Amino acid sequence: MVVGYAAFQSQLKISGTSNIVSNFLVKIINIEVSNIVGGAQDKSEVTTHTDTTATFGTTLQSPGDSITYNITIENQGTIDAVLKTITKTDTSNSAILFTISGVNEGDPLNAGELVTMQVTVTYNPAVTS
Repeated sequence: MVVGYAAFQSQLKISGTSNIVSNFLVKIINIEVSNIVGGAQDKSEVTTHTDTTATFGTTLQSPGDSITYNITIENQGTIDAVLKTITKTDTSNSAILFTISGVNEGDPLNAGELVTMQVTVTYNPAVTS
């Protein structure tokens, strides 16, 4: 009689560590007046910005007056971003119109990239009194 026996055994051990090093940092870095129409004036003592908010003050004298601000946004992070939300604070005064151009919600902003948004404040030309 013959008895055969074989045993195979192996042990697989996998170990390791990993780190993800990335930085998300999208912020407003500048605001400046780029165009003035009519008697519009910038209130420079009010016009300012933080990392996430642009604030400006304007004086509009007559229908059709307008002032345009260039707002520079930079992705200073190490990962690409998407400009998910752009919040515009409207005034309750229908004689004042705000328009935004240059950047749209959903636009990509790659790491290291700069974009410029234009915000125009206009005294509604349709206002007659």
